[in-house]
Amino acid sequence: MRALILYADEAYVAHMSGQPGPKVGRGIGLAVALAGMQTIQSICQHHFFYRSMMTGAMARSALISVVYRKSLVLSNKVPAQSTNPTTYNADFAS
Repeated sequence: MRALILYADEAYVAHMSGQPGPKVGRGIGLAVALAGMQTIQSICQHHFFYRSMMTGAMARSALISVVYRKSLVLSNKVPAQSTNPTTYNADFAS
């Protein structure tokens, strides 16, 4: 970016003083290089966000799976410790 600004500054100074300016090919090359770097940066950032979201989704699904499996397993000690039998007896008629 800095090189492109310096090129534009050199071209402006040369134009105002009536001297020949820097080559146009250099300016075009700098502009194309800047556009290419911005494109690559955008693709890399998009890929990073995609991978981050996929990792988060997989971690979330793994955590939900572990919690769900744990909720299906009922310890033998739990009913003996509980004083409220309706917790395990799904009797909604009463």
